[in-house]
Amino acid sequence: MASAVKPTAVHFSLIFFVMLSIIMSVMFVLYFRDYGDLEEATKVIRNDLRDKTTVTQGQDEDIQALSKVIGHNFDQVGLEDQAVGTVLGGTRIDLEKVDNLSEKTYKAAIEKLLQDVLNLTQERDNIRADLGAEHKEILALQSRYQALVDEEVGAKKKAEQDLKDLITQQDEALREKIKKIDDLRDANRQLQQELEDESIAHQKDNKRFKREVAQLSLITDRLREKLDEATKVSFERADGEIVWVDNITNRVWINLGIADNLSKRTNFSVYTKAHHGVGRGTDDIKGSIEVTRLIDSHTAEARILEYDLLRPLAKGDPIYTPLWSPGRTENFSFVGTIDLNGDGSSDRGQLHDLVAGARATIDNEVDDKGNRIRYTSFPNVFLPHQMDSPGIDVNTKFLVIGEIKDPSTTAMPDEKSIIDRILAHRTAMVKEARKTGVRVVSISDFLSYIGYKPQRRLFTPGTDRPYNLRAGAHSTTTDVAVGKRASSGQVSGVFGKRRRLRQKSSSGQTSPLFRGGY
Repeated sequence: MASAVKPTAVHFSLIFFVMLSIIMSVMFVLYFRDYGDLEEATKVIRNDLRDKTTVTQGQDEDIQALSKVIGHNFDQVGLEDQAVGTVLGGTRIDLEKVDNLSEKTYKAAIEKLLQDVLNLTQERDNIRADLGAEHKEILALQSRYQALVDEEVGAKKKAEQDLKDLITQQDEALREKIKKIDDLRDANRQLQQELEDESIAHQKDNKRFKREVAQLSLITDRLREKLDEATKVSFERADGEIVWVDNITNRVWINLGIADNLSKRTNFSVYTKAHHGVGRGTDDIKGSIEVTRLIDSHTAEARILEYDLLRPLAKGDPIYTPLWSPGRTENFSFVGTIDLNGDGSSDRGQLHDLVAGARATIDNEVDDKGNRIRYTSFPNVFLPHQMDSPGIDVNTKFLVIGEIKDPSTTAMPDEKSIIDRILAHRTAMVKEARKTGVRVVSISDFLSYIGYKPQRRLFTPGTDRPYNLRAGAHSTTTDVAVGKRASSGQVSGVFGKRRRLRQKSSSGQTSPLFRGGY
């Protein structure tokens, strides 16, 4: 067995010992120089070597047996600090796995592990005791639960039986109700058929009635227009009259003033004394004036804006404007483009100023984008908000229709959409006006009624705005190019509705004889 063992430290020690013995033997031989003594010494050394070899082999076998018992059957015993692969290295690794060892020996490790086993065994026995008590408690709980389950099962069986009995009763009641429902459905179908027949007949009658009403409305509108043209009846009355005229300074005095809540810059149209009704037509209007000064309670001074030489303004001529009434605010509705000076652009802001200046209000308006707006009125202020009322009512005095383009004349989809909306609003507002008895007038008649006179515009080179004062022409509709001097057929402005030429020298002061209106 020793021959199969690899050289170890013991082997090297033995070899060193043998070599030392041989050297010493040689020294003995040299020293004694006696062969006999040398042979005797050699025998002694061989016997000693044999004994030590036997001891070494015995120790090696003991080491191998100990390695097997330990469990690390390595060829090398090794040292304590050597790595795995030796008996001592493996032993050190095993001992490091056991915590809290007083000594790093197998004995201490075994004692420690045995103590741990005893502790775990005691803990296991305690757990088993606890489990036994809990098991008994579980058995008791199971017994009580089983009793509850048995009671619940009994109650469930009773409830199921009661439910079956109830279902049987409800099925019988349901069959009776279904039979009643079927009978009612048959009766309902019969009634629906009768109702449908009556509805069809009613729809036919309704369509016929609508056609008749539409025809009658058309006939009524035509008769109303013909009656208005024939009788020239007007429910409007003059607001006041001219009490004095000063033709030199183009001033007049009227019988309205501070007590009548009159405002400066209010325009009036002047009618003939034998008029057919103020606010009814424009044929009776012979001029217009604008209030410039409030003198007293019932006297005001006004300047003449326009007059006719053939029909001069005179004392007693009635004056009228739909925008103003003593002690009452007038309401107006507008739809369409508001062009006050004929330049083709909207003058809606200027219209608002005119209405507000006369202390009137706008209750309904369709703006230039085709949106209908309802206004809340305050003194001289208009606050627009969305339509929240039926629309034109009995408080509206006039529905004024402005210019509305033909949608077929434009190729722009957005502009056509705006025109379509304005036309739809005009139709609806005219219907509202007819229902409430509100008069519908054109923008030109409205401007004539309020005595409005557009301001002349200066021609600005390089602009696209049309210039309505052509060379040698009085009418604003003349299309004659500047420089063409052919007669337009118009009477000289001296004899038309134009302001009379002022005297070259004038102090601008009114004579004291006429300041009192007399």
